Amino acid sequence: GLVHFEIFSGFGRVRLLKTLRPSDDFHGLCEDRWYSEPQTPRWLVWIVSQIACGALEQDRPVWESKVFGKKPLLVKGDGPFRAHRKWWLQFYSEAQLEGH
Repeated sequence: GLVHFEIFSGFGRVRLLKTLRPSDDFHGLCEDRWYSEPQTPRWLVWIVSQIACGALEQDRPVWESKVFGKKPLLVKGDGPFRAHRKWWLQFYSEAQLEGH
C-alpha cells in the first residue's frame, strides 16, 4: 500500500510517503520517507515525524493481530466490501487464508 500525507503550515510544507508491503506470509514492512521544502525548519519536520511515529505505534496491536476473516460481519452502509475483498484476495498466500 501507499499512503501520502501532506501537511501545510506557515513555516512550510511537509510530506510523508508511507509504504506498506508484506515481507513474508505473516509479516509486513512499513517504511516512511519524509520530504520538506528547503525553508521548512528541521525542528518542524522532526516534530511532525515523531507525532506520525507515535500514531503508528498506537496502531501496532491492530496490525499485529490482523487476520483475514472469511465471513466478516457487514452491515448496511458499510460500502462495497465484497468487491474490495475479492480484489485483495490476490495478495494473500494460501497459508494466510488458512490461518496458519
